[in-house]
Amino acid sequence: MQPGRPGEAFITPALLDIPDTAPAFHLVNCGHPPPLLLRDVRVTNIEVRVPAPPLGLTEFAAPTALAPETFPFAAGYVVLLYTDGAIEARGASVLAFYPLEERIAPSPTRTSSPPAEPAPQPASPHPPGAAR
Repeated sequence: MQPGRPGEAFITPALLDIPDTAPAFHLVNCGHPPPLLLRDVRVTNIEVRVPAPPLGLTEFAAPTALAPETFPFAAGYVVLLYTDGAIEARGASVLAFYPLEERIAPSPTRTSSPPAEPAPQPASPHPPGAAR
C-alpha cells in the first residue's frame, strides 16, 4: 500500500494440513485460486464445497465457513499450491492469465515426474503495462 491511497485490507490464503496419520489432507480455501492435484496423468482443481471468505472479511461469515474439508491423499499424489501471481498479471490496461493447469499436465510423452529440463516459459512474465 502507498501512503494516502487506500489498499486491500484482506488476504486470500489456502490453508492445507496433511496429517502424518491418515491418507488425506484438510483444506480451507479463503478466496484463493484452488490448489491443483496431480495424480497419474491428470491435473484437477481441488474445489471446496463451501469457500470461506478472504481473511479480513470473515466477520461477515458464518463460523462454519472456516471448517476444513477433507480430501484423499494417497502415495504418488502431488498437491500444488501457488500464488495467484503465478496465473494472473495486472497492468494499467491488461489482465492476463497463465494456463498453469495446462502447462503442468503430464502428456503421453512426459511422465508425471519432474522434467529433466525447465518447463518452457512465456516470452515475458509480465504483460505490457504490468506493474513489476
